Amino acid sequence: MIDTFSPVRTAYFSALDGNVSVTLPISGVTTIPVYSHVPDDTDYPFIYIGNQSDTGGADVDTRTKDNKNATEHLIELYVVHGTRSADKNFSYQVVDDITDAVLQLILGATQLTFTGLENVTASYEGGTYEVEKNDTHIVASRQIVIRHLISQS
Repeated sequence: MIDTFSPVRTAYFSALDGNVSVTLPISGVTTIPVYSHVPDDTDYPFIYIGNQSDTGGADVDTRTKDNKNATEHLIELYVVHGTRSADKNFSYQVVDDITDAVLQLILGATQLTFTGLENVTASYEGGTYEVEKNDTHIVASRQIVIRHLISQS
């Protein structure tokens, strides 16, 4: 089994940080920051790199003859947008637009590269969409789960 956590996380930061922009209803075009630890008082919207897991060796169902030592790696991303209920800068479309941009960067024609590893395949595995509303705030969070099959290069 190979260690995939740091190379994958590093590649995601490189691919996403500074490369995802969205138009907010009032503020206009905004570049979306990426975090693995969200600082207190962070402005919305942002992308959070969450949990990662991997399974290696004989446990990987999608192994091939050429990738017998492959590792299956799952990574969770969260697109988070929120605001005070009275603020007109909130839009569910913002979450959807950021999600589309993230998926295009991660799964588009140019595959992510991981230092010392080969990104054999990458696929969108699903996710969740959660909305929390109360008298003062609206927060929408979209989970994106990406699955990679990775082998040593």
